[in-house]
Amino acid sequence: MKTTAGRPQQECSMRGALALTPDVVTFFLNHGFAIVTTIGRDGIPHHSCKGIVDMNTRGYVYLIDLYRARTYSNLMRNCSMTVTAVDEHQFQGFSLKGKARVDRRSVLSSRVAKEWEKRLNHRLTRRIISNIREEKKISVHPEALFPAPEYVIVMKVEEVLDLKPPLRRTDRSSGDSDKINRSSKGEEWQKQ
Repeated sequence: MKTTAGRPQQECSMRGALALTPDVVTFFLNHGFAIVTTIGRDGIPHHSCKGIVDMNTRGYVYLIDLYRARTYSNLMRNCSMTVTAVDEHQFQGFSLKGKARVDRRSVLSSRVAKEWEKRLNHRLTRRIISNIREEKKISVHPEALFPAPEYVIVMKVEEVLDLKPPLRRTDRSSGDSDKINRSSKGEEWQKQ
């Protein structure tokens, strides 16, 4: 077992990640955060929001965990993790299943640290501008209160689930229903 800050972390191989399409990577990077699911001590899934720092087509996801609480302790015991993002307006989403490890900030590349700062500043600026446009009088901006990250979570993707449901078309006159499925690439459509 690997030790992280005095706590043993379950060994998980970070080799052999599943390659991701550029569309999946872009989808996640366009979201400010994702829902991360880990397995709790009691075996029940635990969900939390985490900031996406980086992602690549080689199949690795880099997330910031600011509070070193339940997600951190869950990953110390069990490296299985899922990262999910959805866009309700496009009726689209993906869930990435894989294995994760905690990577201490001291080993963070300056590129990852700079990317987190850039994303955090962008979120804060966007919120302030939105509040000014809507004439909201909010004196506290949560992003400005975030603690400095001590580590990142690195996940190796092993499976991609496309959450977009198959389309259905119903001919009301005959009561027939046609199911239309997308290919795994999400580009081609076919009638079953």
